[in-house]
Amino acid sequence: MGVFDEIFDDNYDMEKELATSEKAGKLPTGTYKVMVTDSAQVEESFGPDGCVEFWFRMEVIDGEQEGSRINLYPRLFNPEDKDDFRVKNGRKEFAFICKGCKFTAPPSDSTDLHDIPFDLSLELKTAKSGRQYYAIKGATPDGMSRSGNPIEDDLAHPFG
Repeated sequence: MGVFDEIFDDNYDMEKELATSEKAGKLPTGTYKVMVTDSAQVEESFGPDGCVEFWFRMEVIDGEQEGSRINLYPRLFNPEDKDDFRVKNGRKEFAFICKGCKFTAPPSDSTDLHDIPFDLSLELKTAKSGRQYYAIKGATPDGMSRSGNPIEDDLAHPFG
């Protein structure tokens, strides 16, 4: 038995949730204007004890895909493997999110990254298992893109 009134407050809007979930399919590879709307440190269930993984929910805030959500789970630390590919990739993705939000160093709290619009370039990839996931290819603070494409900006102007 579950008690839903302990989970949902009076402001929960089921119609809005359903409308948003209709756009919940995977976004195609491309560049989107997004902002982080929620984040949390999550319990790492697939790695060794002590792994640090975060969850970032971003929402597309402009264009044809407006309202679509992107969930990313960058692993930022693995005490047992300093060369863990997921840590290297996760730290790069985290750095792109910070760069998009105009941070030059990690913020003190993940909520500092919330509600700041930026352009995010994503590539939709498929793992050998068939699972689809996103790889961040670039990020540019809102209004700062030189070419309109964060990937080109990162390659042409790697230091800002």
